[in-house]
Amino acid sequence: MPFTINVAAKDKIAHIVGAGMITVQSCAETLVQVVNHPDFKPDYGIVVDFRQATNTPLMTEMRELATVVRDHKDSVQGRIGLVVKDTDAKKASVMCMLVRVFGIRMEGYADMNKAFEYVNTGIGDFNF
Repeated sequence: MPFTINVAAKDKIAHIVGAGMITVQSCAETLVQVVNHPDFKPDYGIVVDFRQATNTPLMTEMRELATVVRDHKDSVQGRIGLVVKDTDAKKASVMCMLVRVFGIRMEGYADMNKAFEYVNTGIGDFNF
């Protein structure tokens, strides 16, 4: 699988790095692994780093990915920071918009530190 997962219980953050060819199926499997991780809690923030991905999703794939996240909404109540290459910023904005339709807080960034700052401000905050 093209993902590495690190759940830092002390920081209440899951950090996911996707590298190589990313598919809807691999994203879905990774999200299931994260929400079922023994150290992960629903109010944890998630930072997803796709800067090493070799592909970007088509619009139909982004809709599928948004649906995958929606299907795990009860387990993903913290903020999600999506980190992408500058060239993928427009697609990341669309992806975030699709996910936000379902009431899930997600923002895209080219800067990893900004993504962590965004995620950290929402830890433990259940007011959508």
